Amino acid sequence: MDWLCNELLYRHLKTKGKKSIIFEVAISSMSFLNPVPVGAVVGCYAHTLAVGTSSIRILIEAWIDGDDHVDACKVTEGEFVFVAIDDHGKTRTVPAA
Repeated sequence: MDWLCNELLYRHLKTKGKKSIIFEVAISSMSFLNPVPVGAVVGCYAHTLAVGTSSIRILIEAWIDGDDHVDACKVTEGEFVFVAIDDHGKTRTVPAA
């Protein structure tokens, strides 16, 4: 999930035309709600909860698609905090959306 969070945020910034370095600094919460069967199709969804001066707080959910007999269900969710940093490793302002 950690790798996924970084990848989702990087792609989001890239599609906005922003070239930025981000660093995950905290996982505020993470819940493993249901097991993921082998071969399941997993979808990941991210929601921006807050944007601060130099940080972004994001909720990421992972869902498995239901088949003919089972409805889709959430398997994992977590709240992550990322900080924007400059080329020297110092915090900087989050790029505007």
